[in-house]
Amino acid sequence: SAHQAGDEVTVRYVRDGKKKKTKATLGERPLEDQVYRFNGFGDWEDYDGVNYLVFPEDIQEQWEREPLEVEIKPFLGVSPACGSTPGEGIELGSITTGSSAEEMGLMVGDRITGFNGKAINSFDELTEAIYEVAPGDEVRIDIVREGKDKKIKGEIGQRAYTSYDDTDIFREFKGCDENGKMEYHYEFDFDEKSLEEMVADLNRREAERQARLDEWAAQQVEAAEELHIFIEVDNISKEDLDQVNASAETPLKNDNDLPVEGISFYPNPNSGVINLNFSLNDRSAVDILIYNHLGSIIYKENVMNFNGSYQNLIDISKEADGTYFLQIMQGGKTYSKKLIKNS
Repeated sequence: SAHQAGDEVTVRYVRDGKKKKTKATLGERPLEDQVYRFNGFGDWEDYDGVNYLVFPEDIQEQWEREPLEVEIKPFLGVSPACGSTPGEGIELGSITTGSSAEEMGLMVGDRITGFNGKAINSFDELTEAIYEVAPGDEVRIDIVREGKDKKIKGEIGQRAYTSYDDTDIFREFKGCDENGKMEYHYEFDFDEKSLEEMVADLNRREAERQARLDEWAAQQVEAAEELHIFIEVDNISKEDLDQVNASAETPLKNDNDLPVEGISFYPNPNSGVINLNFSLNDRSAVDILIYNHLGSIIYKENVMNFNGSYQNLIDISKEADGTYFLQIMQGGKTYSKKLIKNS
């Protein structure tokens, strides 16, 4: 992300146990319209190809009244490797560009076994050891590189963190999922008054959101009397799958190995704006895509912090009558159905 399309970069990798490198010219791909949800507090919006996290006005006003505190903390700039072999220390999977880790000469594949004399056997232990020093302090890091013990010294860097003075957020590295994505466990420590205020605020905003949905549903029922757009749901045939995937950038799958509960489109008939609802047992990230019969994605949404149930308005009023395909993806599993729009 620090580069531009067309930049030439050097890529280092390991193949069959041997280190190799090659040069590559970065390509480009067009951004598709996406909607990101972040813990229900805000939406990612796209401006000229750049994503910004936009929070509701009431949250912004609260932060203006109670500005976030800025705290400078020590920062090394490393992440653990996924799928590394267990043993003493932690294997590094990435090094942050421009960080003190890079300046000290730490490399991907190094295994950190000690930090300032303390034995390191987990990423959490490394994080705790880093927070015991101050930005600018000289630190000593014990590593194993290509089977040989090495010692590295250098000044620890720093990074600014923001938080409310009555809220602490703790992050614990839990490992990697089946797709190699790093997973963390988050815990939020609030004082009792702040927790009560947050729960009350969330309940208020949920009630307002439900009231807006109820009002919208009533309007849709009234509008449907004039527009009469019907959505029929059917299974996807092999012919459908072949036709879509002949030109689809993201393949449409028909495994249907993702257990989806309570899926519904309402109202039906409608005015072209439908309310999609479903529930999943797993609360990991979810992707919702809608394809047309040519394989083009006409709707794409990524819910990063999925809470188990989904409800959102999807506008297909401007799309022509015909066949479309819904795909819900989570953890490598999919649920797919054919949607037939008739006016």
